[in-house]
Parts: sequence; C-alpha cells; structure tokens
Amino acid sequence: PSALGSCEEPPFNTMDDNMIPKSRVRFTISCSKLRNKDTLSKSDPMCIVNVKTGNSEEFTFVGRTEWQRDNLNPTFRHKIDMDYTFETKQTLRFIIIDVDDPNNVPEKYVPHSKEGDLLGMGEVLMSSLMGSRNQTATLKLLAQKPGKDYGTVTINAEQIADDARPDDALVCHLFGRDLARKDGPLGKSDPFLVITRTTKQGQTQEVFKTEVVKQDLNPSWKPMRINVIKLCNGDLDAKFHIACFDWDRMSSNDLIGEVDCCVQDILDKKDLILVDPKKPAKNVGTICCDKASILRLPSFLDYLTEGVDLYLTVGIDFTLSNGALDDPTSLHYADPSGAWNAYQESIIAVGEVLLPYDKDGKVAVLGYGGGPQGGEGAK
Repeated sequence: PSALGSCEEPPFNTMDDNMIPKSRVRFTISCSKLRNKDTLSKSDPMCIVNVKTGNSEEFTFVGRTEWQRDNLNPTFRHKIDMDYTFETKQTLRFIIIDVDDPNNVPEKYVPHSKEGDLLGMGEVLMSSLMGSRNQTATLKLLAQKPGKDYGTVTINAEQIADDARPDDALVCHLFGRDLARKDGPLGKSDPFLVITRTTKQGQTQEVFKTEVVKQDLNPSWKPMRINVIKLCNGDLDAKFHIACFDWDRMSSNDLIGEVDCCVQDILDKKDLILVDPKKPAKNVGTICCDKASILRLPSFLDYLTEGVDLYLTVGIDFTLSNGALDDPTSLHYADPSGAWNAYQESIIAVGEVLLPYDKDGKVAVLGYGGGPQGGEGAK
C-alpha cells in the first residue's frame, strides 16, 4: 500500500451486473369474466408471462402461475418476479390459457398446442404499469376474434424488498484500541486501514483506505462511506479483509494486524480482533465500531410509488451551429426520403421510454435559435 491513501473509493475497470440500476418487482395477477372453453364444466385457467426488451420482436418466458380448476374469475396465488429497468423499454405479455390436462401443465404457451386452449392475452409496457396509479393495470384480453369479449386480466406490481441496491452504502465509524507499537518502545504507530475484497475469480481488489492517524495507538478514523456492492457484492454476510498498517515515511509500511469480517459484523458493532500472521498469539489490538448503518437512496420506483408526478419536456437547439436543413451532415437535415435526422431519432428513442410516465400524456416542445419557415429567422 502507498504511504498515504485517499478516502475516496478507487475506480474499478469493470461493472458487475448488479451495478446496473434496476428494481425487482412482483406481479399479482387476477382475471375476470373469462370465456368458458369446457363443455361440462368451467375453464381451468393459468397465466403465462412473457417479455420483450427494446425493439426486439421476440418474447421470452418470464414465469407462470398455477392453474385453477373451474374458475372464470381467478386470483392466482403464485406471484411472478422479474427485473424492472427504468432505462429499458419492456413490453409485457400476459397469456391466459385453459389447461386441458392437469398431468401435463405447459411450461410455456405454444399456439395451437394440445396442452391448453387460448382464453386471451393482453400486453402492456412495463413503464405504463409502473407509472399507473397504484402500479395496477387492467387489460382487455384479445384472442382469435377481434371485438369479442374475452374478459380482463388485472396486474398489480410491487417492488420486492431487496438486500442491496446499487447505491446502498455502509456508513460507519471505526476506531482502534490498544494497537501494537511499530516504531520502537518509545514511539507510537501511525495507523491506517486498508479494506479489500476477493472476487470470485480469486483477485484481490482494494475497496477503501483510511487516512493516517499520526502517533496514536487508539486512533479514530474519519467516518467511512463504502458502496455495498463494491464491498461485498450486496451480501451482508460475505467476508472481506481489513488490514491495519503502520505508516513509515522512509520505509515500507508495517503490518500491525489483520482480520476478516462482514458487513453484518460492522452493523452489529462487533469487536474485530487483529492478528499478526507472523505472531498469531500476540495481542496487537482491536478494531471497534460505535456507529454503523446502511444508507439507502430512494430508487426511481420508490418515487413513483409515493406519487411523484412526471412531465416530459423536449428542448431543441435550432441554431446554425448544428448545420443547415439542406446539409446531409446537419443534425437538422430534412431528408427528402422522410428518414429521421439525429434530433428526431434521439427524441423518439428517449421519448418512448419516458412518455408512459408522463402524467397527462402531453409533451411540451421548446426550441431556441430559429424562426418559422419563411420568416426572418432568429436574431
């Protein structure tokens, strides 16, 4: 380790999948007034959930509920869990089928399959569902004959309480007690801490380093704020390593002692006994904690759940710095073929993600640096 390190968290070259901002949501699904497909009894419905992402044409399987016997108004007991990503367009498809053979319940929906007759299906954008009142949507089911009443499916979404989010941070205050002297019998140590974790690939990564406290065997370091994902990949019981060093100006730093612990140990304010690997029986001190908590910042879904109203506004720069309308390299180029220019593509790409959250569905478009066609233009 270097002689004096910063309290800032070091950058990492790669991003773990867990660092992508997302929330885990759970669907509760019910149906009303389903059509009866059975001759001597009522339909035995089951719901299959599929999703397609972005502009993909392919739906993938998410999950399915249980099937219910003789029920045209089922409330399914089995919930469906999936990831909700604010920045991504996610189209949900809810397929209701009538199970024909209880001993051969289909895992997925296959059109014209003998395993189940289609009762109807409905689609909704994840953004529309999450932006709706109480995160609830009721969809009219569609099937083979347009205009016919096939009943409805109602979906309620709720955020699952997770152990860790990408922005969660461990906030704590650590101090040392009775640390070993490393600068001779008359001198005191200049201690600092280095916190590291070991990846699944066996690599050691430095996560945090405290400041040096000069000439103190009972040091109190500044409060720490460490990202939980970087520290332990969100697992509060996963072990990481704390090493306590004595800083030396003229030579390499001396190890006072080290200890393995987890976030839960810090939250429980356990005393962490340092061990010198060269002299394991020797008492070299203790790392203690008097304040510790997990700092959680609200997610986008938290704001929606609490009733925040969103409005989409688009601003366009019409100045000539972006080029003339008849210049093919211009961001404002009016292509005779009708192809979108760079501004149009950006507005559509961003707008289709944000518009479902807009409270009134109306988009204010503002511009500057231009004038009406045929007018004098901007001055």
